Amino acid sequence: MAALTDFLPFIRQNISGPLNIMMTDAVLQASVTFCRESLYCRRTVTLVPVAGERCPLTGPDEAVVCARIIRMMGQDRELYTGQDAEEQDDKSLRFKDTHSRVSVLIAVAPRTDAGSVPDELLDFPDTVADGALALLFVQDKKPWYDPQRAQYFRQRFVDGFRRAYREALDRNPVSPFRNPVRRQRFY
Repeated sequence: MAALTDFLPFIRQNISGPLNIMMTDAVLQASVTFCRESLYCRRTVTLVPVAGERCPLTGPDEAVVCARIIRMMGQDRELYTGQDAEEQDDKSLRFKDTHSRVSVLIAVAPRTDAGSVPDELLDFPDTVADGALALLFVQDKKPWYDPQRAQYFRQRFVDGFRRAYREALDRNPVSPFRNPVRRQRFY
């Protein structure tokens, strides 16, 4: 896990004034948004589910939470949320049938109270810094308040997490988007 302070030099290049604690809070918020939008930080969780029991995808002591379920693979076929398993509010799964082994590919994001972020974010330190700068420049009644610069860094942040999403798909071409074939009967 990478420390939040690893991103501060990238932020200090463009802003002066905020305290370190304000910048680390902005880095954490930007990291959460980056991970949820880009799905860049991925983990594979192996489960042995029993029908009707709740299967958590991340532990309560981990610094990350499940942002999205990307793919579930059983022993012989792909499983789908809604058909084979129900997704609970806390991003845990409740399977309808018992399986011997299920491999779940998930995208993770840091917890909102975490002191560190996934190491994968060090691949995009400038993008995370752009997101933090967008949050810092939009703080009202501060000497560094500048909505035009906030909009500029927000746009760079959006472009950055879109680029990260494309890279994540290049590394692992599995996408959470599903468009099943709709069977129709013609009389």
